[in-house]
Amino acid sequence: MKSVRFSNLPPLDSLIAFESAAEHESFARAGEELFLTAAAIAYQVKKLEANLGVELFSRHGKGVSLTAKGQEFLSLIRQSLAHLERDVEQVRSGRLKPVKLATQHAVAQLWLHKRLGDYHHAFPNHEVEITAVSTISGQPKETDLALGYFQHDPGGSWQKLWPEYLLPVSEKGFNDASPTFYQDMNWMMTGVIGAISFPKLP
Repeated sequence: MKSVRFSNLPPLDSLIAFESAAEHESFARAGEELFLTAAAIAYQVKKLEANLGVELFSRHGKGVSLTAKGQEFLSLIRQSLAHLERDVEQVRSGRLKPVKLATQHAVAQLWLHKRLGDYHHAFPNHEVEITAVSTISGQPKETDLALGYFQHDPGGSWQKLWPEYLLPVSEKGFNDASPTFYQDMNWMMTGVIGAISFPKLP
């Protein structure tokens, strides 16, 4: 049944019937897999084609085969259904969707790594996917948080969460006029570690 809340989306049953029929290139075999008749699969596919306004299958004596539009739509639908299935499984298992964090190599190694154990202990159901990069700039796709050194307010779509200042120190008696610091591409003698996030779009 079509949802009034998502009026532009076709029914889920039609999408599943289409994906199975495309996999098997057969309405009959798709019906066997989904415990439906071949006629029921054909009806769901026809309903989907009417909803989209395009022909997804070519019908011929030997069965059915995907049109060019059908192949394009199949790739999109498989990704969407797989993503939805993963989200449902995360809810069933009680685990939250991973937070995607981008950070610089030095921050990941020297600052973040030491704190991950405490974080996982305090929040066992929270997963963090970490991507280490040399420079954080722009708005990386599919990133929830960024943690790194910034010489100025990044502005744009970034939202600063908090600052943390770094202070280089040495042992007593060290008197090197030009000490060598462990540095990443953007590390300097003094700097700020800050956490920034991307506001979710409506």
